[in-house]
Amino acid sequence: MDSHLRPELARMVQAAMAEPDQHVPFFADSREDVLSPETLETIAGFLGAARHRLGPDRVPPSDVDLETVYLAACYFWARCRFLSEEQSRWEHRVSLALLSVVHAIRPESVPQPRRAQFARHPDEPAPVADILHGTAMILAAGSGRHRRESGLWTAVALLGYARDAVTGGPAPELVFDHGVLFAGLHEFTGDPDHLRAAVALMRKAVAMFPGEAPETMLTTLARTREQAEKAQQPPEPLPGDVERDTASARDSLAGIRRDSPDYGRLLTALGTALHRRFAVFGSLGDLAEAIRCLETAVAHTPMTRDDQPAARIALALALADRGKHAGQPGDLDRATTLLSEVTTDPAAGEPHRRRARHELARLPDRPEPAREEPVVTAHDIPFRLRAAYSRGLRCALLGHADQASRAFGHALDDLLPKLSGSPRGIPSPAGDAAAVALERGSPAEALVRLEQGRAAVLAAAVGLRPHAELAARHPGPARRLAESCATLNHDAASARDRRRAEDDFRETVSEIRALPGFDRFLRHRDFWSLRKAAAQGPVVVVNVAELGCAALLVAPGADAPEVVPLPGVTRPEVFHRAEAFLAAATALSLVDGQTERAGHDRTVTTTLDWLWDHIAGPVLKALDLDEHSEEGPRLWWCPTGPLSLLPLHAARCAADGSHACDRVVSSYTPTLGALLDARARRETTVRPFLGVGAGPRHAVDAELAALPRHPSLLVGTRATRDAVLAAIRSRHRAHFACHTEHDPAAPSRSGLALHDGPLTVRELAAEQPDGEFAFLLTGHTLPGGPGDETLTLAAACRLAGYRHVVGSLWPTGTEVRRLLTRELYRLLSPTADDTALALHRATRRLRTESRYATTPFWASFVHIGP
Repeated sequence: MDSHLRPELARMVQAAMAEPDQHVPFFADSREDVLSPETLETIAGFLGAARHRLGPDRVPPSDVDLETVYLAACYFWARCRFLSEEQSRWEHRVSLALLSVVHAIRPESVPQPRRAQFARHPDEPAPVADILHGTAMILAAGSGRHRRESGLWTAVALLGYARDAVTGGPAPELVFDHGVLFAGLHEFTGDPDHLRAAVALMRKAVAMFPGEAPETMLTTLARTREQAEKAQQPPEPLPGDVERDTASARDSLAGIRRDSPDYGRLLTALGTALHRRFAVFGSLGDLAEAIRCLETAVAHTPMTRDDQPAARIALALALADRGKHAGQPGDLDRATTLLSEVTTDPAAGEPHRRRARHELARLPDRPEPAREEPVVTAHDIPFRLRAAYSRGLRCALLGHADQASRAFGHALDDLLPKLSGSPRGIPSPAGDAAAVALERGSPAEALVRLEQGRAAVLAAAVGLRPHAELAARHPGPARRLAESCATLNHDAASARDRRRAEDDFRETVSEIRALPGFDRFLRHRDFWSLRKAAAQGPVVVVNVAELGCAALLVAPGADAPEVVPLPGVTRPEVFHRAEAFLAAATALSLVDGQTERAGHDRTVTTTLDWLWDHIAGPVLKALDLDEHSEEGPRLWWCPTGPLSLLPLHAARCAADGSHACDRVVSSYTPTLGALLDARARRETTVRPFLGVGAGPRHAVDAELAALPRHPSLLVGTRATRDAVLAAIRSRHRAHFACHTEHDPAAPSRSGLALHDGPLTVRELAAEQPDGEFAFLLTGHTLPGGPGDETLTLAAACRLAGYRHVVGSLWPTGTEVRRLLTRELYRLLSPTADDTALALHRATRRLRTESRYATTPFWASFVHIGP
């Protein structure tokens, strides 16, 4: 099973485990870095996320997340080196417990001298409960010293997980420590609920001892009970099963249309459940999602409904909590405004007004904003990009939108232009930067940030030559710029060399911008330029980010994009739905048994229904395009992240069984810039088609037989890499009847499988073909997800230079490809300017064939271009 760590971090840990005596993680780090509260909280978070897979007492040895266990073991061991024996009592215990797990599964990966120690005194691997208990106590102590409430919340959650992990019930010491941490929380929050929870847990622990409990426990219980009595809050049981309540609220909302009268009420219920979940587990992500849900509920609940004041009060309480815990005065101001409005609203009803007055009186004073940390510059560009992204994400989850915006802006404006090489493994800040801009009320900025980051990441992933025009016209500055970037990206460069390279980069860019025609060099497109992409029809940019999902509707003449919130969409869910959908759709092309087909059909149908309910339906309604039309208006989809794998044009309205393509003629574009570039040029000379075929001869011949008259063919042994590259320079319309080859380590090295090897995306991009049309039904994505983005081979061909591309999202059978090819070329004009409409009509023709009427056969085919 995969590790809970990010892939690049997991690979680093695996390399360390392969040579345990050469490099022990954290041992080369400074005291400040090892003992920083942020690092401690991060490692504890890793263990909490992997809690079900930390030891062979919970899962089979092969399923243990060994990378997370090893990383945490080395971290706590490294802490022991900077602390006294008394201070590191828990660290020593936890590091040995974690290494005992590693030794039980892979003894050769334990570093010396611990490996020899375990060999002399073999022991059973430590229980997961002991690991979580010790980690919680270390985190609680560190969070108390540094006054970090978020760390204390995580420690409370870890002790809860530890209690759940004990077979037959936890020891009284564990239960008592859980109570102690709740009492510690009260020092931060002043919430009497935390004291009540502390007393209840301590009493339970004391009662578990067969005789009298230790004196220290009795003394602590008495002191805590006295605190609770002073607060005049008698102890009560712990909150109910918030996990169950949250899941129930999500289930109730599933399938509910946004125009349903119950939508706002159910969304309020989900937001309230997530807020309660935050109160128990302390996850700022839960609080952020709660606020998004409640903001949408307030916007969608009519003022005349009794649910409206309830939604406003719930939103105010969530904002107040974030303001209190994250030190964000703006949230407290909004909470005050919302509650004040309810208290004076005659339509709210006296019960709601009374509650609003009560909550208004309980709001805390405005705290000081959190201190902004300095940005690290003495590292290579990939490291600094990851650091800026992490800081932006952390600030956003804490509610510091302005600080998050600055961190993401630093990543996009200052660092991304200097990145050289593939972005694989580097998180793209574009989506989350856009989400923060939306939270700050700036949809135009959101669109610009999204386009700015994605355009750079996708171009690098495809292997487009950076600054090709500059290199051709002014090779000197281009060379100096490349040398500066190479130094800035080299992980072994000295800090002095990097500072010099930073200065050289700035000077060279200034010099280039003074050259004729290069005044906008490395400057991204502004909103007014991007708006032109909607000149021939609306463009829908769907942002799928960790911090929230929304659709940005770009229309001609609009002063800003229209925002359609997508509260029922999360990035992890889109990823898992795309994975399941593609597997089912591909399988439907291969299986014959009705039982197997039924299961795959259900997956496909439910996914398409979900796409309509949560994305396509709300978007088309907002655009006033939800009426049926045989050949409706044009619309361009620009999905991001894993949504790029799903057929938005085939989203299905369960109410009548129709699809999005029954309302609009859909096209796709990887970026708005790619759409603008494609529209900027058009070839009027009609040249012969190039047909390239490699693979089973009968399938290739059947597909190429449908090409327009007199094509130039390269088939079988003639379909070599050099021959195809030479042909595409003069044949601007190409049909590729080939399989694909994938390089998981580098998307740009994936490509078309020809007779003598793959024609890679990078080689195609290097040619930058001035092509008009390309047809390739390979049905595969480029592996790896560059910079958190997903790129199909068809989209890569569009970025490489082909103006119109017809491709497929997943593999389809030979016969359906042949039928689609024949019908498309029958309808396509000689200039290929009507590619979108021709494909729309061809797929509609497929839908009339009973054997191909089911969605997986026709929905795979997409048009990318103008």
